[in-house]
Amino acid sequence: QLDSTSAAYNLYFTIPLPAAEVALVERALTEIVRRHATLRTAFTVIDGKPVQVVKPAEAVTLPVFDLSGLDAVDRVRESQRIQWETFSQPFDLAEGQVIRFALLGLPDATAELIVAQHHIATDGWSIALFCDELRVLRGAYAKGEEPSLPSLPIQYVDYAGWQREWLQGEVLAARLAYWRARLDGLSVLDLPADRPRPAI
Repeated sequence: QLDSTSAAYNLYFTIPLPAAEVALVERALTEIVRRHATLRTAFTVIDGKPVQVVKPAEAVTLPVFDLSGLDAVDRVRESQRIQWETFSQPFDLAEGQVIRFALLGLPDATAELIVAQHHIATDGWSIALFCDELRVLRGAYAKGEEPSLPSLPIQYVDYAGWQREWLQGEVLAARLAYWRARLDGLSVLDLPADRPRPAI
């Protein structure tokens, strides 16, 4: 909210793929987004308070960039440009935009999937899970089989609800008292920087 045009909280990674099977990759990504409500959650404000709104699942349509006809130097340059554009655009959290994709078509029918996500909906553990699920889904769909991923009994919104109910009353008061005592009397942290920073 302080800077909605910033990409400071964007995370991105690339996944090399053995083949540019666009429809198959789209199907796998659609299933991942359907399975994980955080990947289709809007973060909006109602009556001055932040609220999560889980949106219905929709099919993923991949923007595809064919780099296979470029020479090696131009291919690297264009790949870097597309990766930067995919990564550096801010996400509109109020609209539920927390993830975006692009697919680079490379020589010999290989491909590279670019995945950019906002940190509000992912972390390092989640990225590893995403890659594992993509591998399982692509493998199953390529063989014409149903994937063997377990159903998800709870979503992050369930955990957030449990935590909100637990962290109140005496539990919250005890934790606040602990940290107020630990931080009492600390001086302002003055780190060396290229220029003075405002309090915000």
